[in-house]
Amino acid sequence: MRGLNMERTSLIIIIYIVLFISCSLDYKGAVESEDLADKVPNIVFYNFTHTAVDNDKIVFRIEADVAKVFENKNVIILQGIHFQEFSKEDGQVITTGKADYALFHRDTENAEISGSIYFYSATEEATLYAQSLSWQKDKKLLAADPQDLVIIKRDNGSFIQGRMFSADLRRMYVSFLEQVQGKYTEVANENE
Repeated sequence: MRGLNMERTSLIIIIYIVLFISCSLDYKGAVESEDLADKVPNIVFYNFTHTAVDNDKIVFRIEADVAKVFENKNVIILQGIHFQEFSKEDGQVITTGKADYALFHRDTENAEISGSIYFYSATEEATLYAQSLSWQKDKKLLAADPQDLVIIKRDNGSFIQGRMFSADLRRMYVSFLEQVQGKYTEVANENE
């Protein structure tokens, strides 16, 4: 019996020695796992919905087919996006939109949006079409990549399109700097 315990003890010691010798001070694996943390999301949501409420009223709702949260980068990647903005006064939908993809920066609330972008504003009675847009929250500035065509169509038939688009939403100022064209339709006043 004593010989069996000695053999078992010797085997355990040998296993510990082998494990100790196989350990090294090579931290390449740890560095690779940090790189992997930047590429693999911490959380993935499917059929994601986020609703913003102000004074017990829904003011904004965003839905995405997929939402990926990257804690290390402080970003959320959204795919297959639909959103609605609601009036604070009466709760009616005032803006709707969709896009294929968005990268949302949680710290600044800035975003890069791309792929079949569509926004409709009931207040402005206008639709915006684009392939890529960036949003800077602190400046309230919406801008397209300089080479991308942006089209704005009004419900009355007017439209403008061009490249090098930007919109300052603080001043309600829209700018196109290249290849601008459009059509203005004047609507007759119903009181005349």
